[in-house]
Amino acid sequence: MSYAGDLTPQEAWAKLEQGAILVDVRTEGEWAHIGIPDTRATENDPLFIPWTFPGGIPNPDFITDLTQQAPEDDGTELVFLCRSGQRSIAAAIAA
Repeated sequence: MSYAGDLTPQEAWAKLEQGAILVDVRTEGEWAHIGIPDTRATENDPLFIPWTFPGGIPNPDFITDLTQQAPEDDGTELVFLCRSGQRSIAAAIAA
């Protein structure tokens, strides 16, 4: 995997409708207080794997968690999401 560039919300949704999987890299607090994406209209459930913990502490298990939860390298595209784009870019590059 590699970072393929920024997407508009419409472009991201189109990819999800075509079988891509959303990886939400926000914190558990953000999921609880802001909410989680509703992807019921797509064929795949989102993955919830924090890139960092509260206070900006990196998640040392991010790659392991992603590897365990994402489909094996079958060509399924992953779309990364965070609040500002910075964590999702870093996560996509690391993936």
